[in-house]
Amino acid sequence: MKISLLFFLLFLFIKSANSQIWIDQGAVWHYNFSDIGSGGFEKIIYTGDSVISGKSSQKLLSEKFNFVSDQFGIIHFIGSQFIGENYTYQSGDTIFWQQGNQFYVLYNFGAQPGDRWDVGLTTANSNCSNSLVKVDSIGTSTISGTVLRWIFLSPDTNSIANFYGKAFEKFGSLEGYLFPTYLICDSTIIVDYTLYNLGCYEDTSFSFINAPNNDCEYLLHVGFDEKLNDNFLSIYPNPSSGIVNIYKSDLQSYHVFVFNQIGLF
Repeated sequence: MKISLLFFLLFLFIKSANSQIWIDQGAVWHYNFSDIGSGGFEKIIYTGDSVISGKSSQKLLSEKFNFVSDQFGIIHFIGSQFIGENYTYQSGDTIFWQQGNQFYVLYNFGAQPGDRWDVGLTTANSNCSNSLVKVDSIGTSTISGTVLRWIFLSPDTNSIANFYGKAFEKFGSLEGYLFPTYLICDSTIIVDYTLYNLGCYEDTSFSFINAPNNDCEYLLHVGFDEKLNDNFLSIYPNPSSGIVNIYKSDLQSYHVFVFNQIGLF
């Protein structure tokens, strides 16, 4: 009886020790990004728990910090924007995220090469037929003294889900973005996608820095000489299918004319 109880307690200890494969309290990500004309970082913060569809879920808030470089190579902060919120929860080896009114698989760290799942992105008004991602390979790596499993993900054929590279248990995607973004499946359209990579992650029990600078918000502290920026102009995103932002460093008024490809405005 004592032996059985000992094995039972040992089993519970091992199960408890291995059950935490996702984020802990105080989780914060910094993802570096770059696209045409600008770059910066996106900060994602675990702000608390909410019950969504009967699941105790982590609420993750995202804010994007945008920067541009002028003709002198000087970096300018042009503002931040609230991106939105996401909800995740863990069940066994699988991390789920909310899309619409239901949860879909985000990461499955018990998956095998060849496994596929639907991440739940809508394909409405697109030439894509699905939002499937597939596992190309799996393995383990030691990060910050902790052995972590990883899965290498890529979009399935004709998938709208831009989800690529190594993703690690505990903090998610390393070589891309934490969540899937959208692909364009029309081969006649040339798109310059925003590129992401993880700069830093930390929570109360784990921390990891993947950036050359230990301060993942160092761009906010870069100084510049205002006199060099009288003629600085930035237009982003370019190309755009919707809103276009125009940044001018001085406070004068200007007339802006927007022309299409055949010269009409």
